[in-house]
Amino acid sequence: MRKITKSLAVILACVTALICSASIFVASAAEQDAVRLEHRNGSIVEYHDVVFGPSVFEQPSSVYSPQLAKLSCSLGELSECDLVPNMQLLGIGDCYKYVSSADSNSSFPNYFIGARQMTINGKDTAVFILYCQGTGSSFAQIMNCLKLATVDYCGYNVHAGFRELADELWNSLAAFIDRNPQLPKERKLLLTGFSAGAAAVNLMGLRFNTEKSNTIAQKDDVYVYGFANPNVYVGGKSDTVDFNNIFCIDNLSDPIPRLPFNTVFGEWNKPGIIYVLDDDDSSSGHNFPHRNPVYLKGIDSVQPGSYSTAFSFTTIFKVAQMIYYEMLYSLRG
Repeated sequence: MRKITKSLAVILACVTALICSASIFVASAAEQDAVRLEHRNGSIVEYHDVVFGPSVFEQPSSVYSPQLAKLSCSLGELSECDLVPNMQLLGIGDCYKYVSSADSNSSFPNYFIGARQMTINGKDTAVFILYCQGTGSSFAQIMNCLKLATVDYCGYNVHAGFRELADELWNSLAAFIDRNPQLPKERKLLLTGFSAGAAAVNLMGLRFNTEKSNTIAQKDDVYVYGFANPNVYVGGKSDTVDFNNIFCIDNLSDPIPRLPFNTVFGEWNKPGIIYVLDDDDSSSGHNFPHRNPVYLKGIDSVQPGSYSTAFSFTTIFKVAQMIYYEMLYSLRG
């Protein structure tokens, strides 16, 4: 009897040790994925704690990830000079950076692409990040957003200007992959952007959902997170494609996600699942609702939601008010 009791005690001790070891392993893996990004604004340094590692890509792209949402929004805070050191913090060595100010005639905002090799679900995997900023102050970029004529894109009637930007990003991503043949063929993509950049990555997500023959990645390996998302196509929600790997995170006080308005020619829409910030005074941004810091401030409290894109004088007033305060801010700066 004593021998049996002793054996049971040994077995129990071994099981306890295994559980403790597993807990330590999981904790150390999560800690390894944690990164503190640094954004410098003169003498002021802001820190953004994010997670970027195998753990966030082991879950399906159709499941909303607070970690990927926060990482995506935090990338919008990085300036040109912050980019390279923060990419290194994320473990990204090679990075392609497009700077619109280098071409005065460019109709595209700044964007960057980077890659990091990880082991995800036991497979060597190349994880690509693509981030695209919103519309800059150049005349060409503003005019590109005002191209409201629609063109065909994967069977959808989409905003002509946003399609041009989406094509630019798609081609740059394909070229970046071709320039890095040493990376594993197994791939995961994180596509993210703000405002016009969000519209473009949403269209890229639409293409990954509908163009099964593309050679870059399949839908299940593509994670799309857009912020302050304008509408991108005319037509109702698709009955055959659910776009459940595209997440549109919007601020209800921000008028831009409600544009373009629905018209007699059709209903403007966007692919994906809409999440909204908590619409109280602390998170809405007051007079500056269409700014990345406002979204980052409220990113931990987003919930699935919806809003109307019908014509509204309230939205027109909010757009005018936003432009007025942005102009005042620019003149003071």
